[in-house]
Amino acid sequence: MRSHFTDRFDEVIVENTRMLLNALTPPDTVPVVTEADLRDVTDAKDEALNQWDVRLENIFKEYQAHPQRLRPLRTAMEERLLRTFAGLINQIRQEDLGIGQYIWRSKDDAKVRGIHQEYDDRVFRWDGPPEGGHPGQAHNCRCYAEPILSGSQSDVVPAQLEPTADDGFPLQDLFEHEARGGHTIALHVGKSEAFLRRAVTLQQRRGLILSVFRKRHGSFSSLESAQKLTNANLAGNAVIVNAVATGQRPEAFVTSSFTSLTGTEAFRTGPRASAPIVVRTATGVGTLIRHAPDMPSGFIIITSYPRND
Repeated sequence: MRSHFTDRFDEVIVENTRMLLNALTPPDTVPVVTEADLRDVTDAKDEALNQWDVRLENIFKEYQAHPQRLRPLRTAMEERLLRTFAGLINQIRQEDLGIGQYIWRSKDDAKVRGIHQEYDDRVFRWDGPPEGGHPGQAHNCRCYAEPILSGSQSDVVPAQLEPTADDGFPLQDLFEHEARGGHTIALHVGKSEAFLRRAVTLQQRRGLILSVFRKRHGSFSSLESAQKLTNANLAGNAVIVNAVATGQRPEAFVTSSFTSLTGTEAFRTGPRASAPIVVRTATGVGTLIRHAPDMPSGFIIITSYPRND
């Protein structure tokens, strides 16, 4: 019985591998991700099998006097565990590849719950789960997350924003974006090493199989540095920024690398709670922007922080 269920976990892993490789390899291009690049998920499978052992034992203990109920209860338990496992390995593999965004995909049938119908085909971030959690986390959820490879939006048509003296777009004031719900200043400026470590130590979500932690948290040394580097990052990704500003994309996470230090980040080296955390200097910046037609620039800066890609 256990070996049969182990095979079903292996089938889920194979299916996830196929989905990721197909999604991350545009037609008529050389693959940028191979199977060897995908994170090994043996630890997640072993933990899921341990959960299966415990739950099956509990079912037998509670319902041994009602043998007719054992099979349907075991089947329901196994299906839920498989769906949770599928969602979990999809997330940890994508995050291990440095993928921060995904497209919500549903089964497009009458069984899809209402809120997931609303999420269908929309873009979300792994570090910002929507209400109800990521695909596969809700009870009996059959949805999945299709990864968005950085730089894959090559067909975006740029729009012209008001130029500045530098032939770019208007410089952004982080205070204006903070007032509208952004949190760059509140969470990513002038933070201590203890704060950064705590940010990646606190559990984000306790799953049925594994807990999920924040992978990284960075801080600029000063507000002036945050302003300067965030604007430089936006200017270096003008095509994508323009697409968000004009509503062609609902949101985007853009990154840039610099030749000098941008700040400090705490980085979790693995998904488990026991994984070492390193605090290191950063030479890159990541900025999340979202379309906001009532903002002068057409977008809001949700967050911006130093990072190493």
